[in-house]
Amino acid sequence: MTIEDLDTLVLKPIKEWYGTVSNIPIHLIKPDPDNLRKEFDEEDLADLGKNMKSIGQLDEITVFPIVSKNDTWAGFFDLHDGERRWRAANMVGLRTLRAKIMPRPSGEELLCKRISRVLQTRFLAPEKKVEGLEKTLAELGILDKPEMWESYREKLGGGQEWPQLVRVLSLRPKVRKMENAP
Repeated sequence: MTIEDLDTLVLKPIKEWYGTVSNIPIHLIKPDPDNLRKEFDEEDLADLGKNMKSIGQLDEITVFPIVSKNDTWAGFFDLHDGERRWRAANMVGLRTLRAKIMPRPSGEELLCKRISRVLQTRFLAPEKKVEGLEKTLAELGILDKPEMWESYREKLGGGQEWPQLVRVLSLRPKVRKMENAP
């Protein structure tokens, strides 16, 4: 794998950046404010940071260049995948992270990638997964159309937990209705 120097990369048109790996200064990386995962264990982050400092970064993160209206780089990257590594690196004072630079996908594709990451996180509480799935289905405009959910299963990374998550999600409106009854 060739790692492109960011100083050299910025001289090229943005389209040539896609698919390259570069060591990017952490302060140029902005976390995803729409990340469905909001809670991170501080002790786990500290351990990961120490490990990264000791043996290096094992897997690159994925970022999208923030592009201005005239198709030039705005000077920052949006973090797509690797927020735990980004937080851990910040915690221990690492200056750069190895990142794969990708083009920003369409809104729906990005939404699907976000929920897929959440659903594939083994140690995330099931209620957090249900919460993320509910938000995603709402943003896709199909929360009130359970007959369409199965058609999105593969695209959203449903996996083995899908039947349980969908079952809980389909109960939620009924439970809410019962709570609001006089």
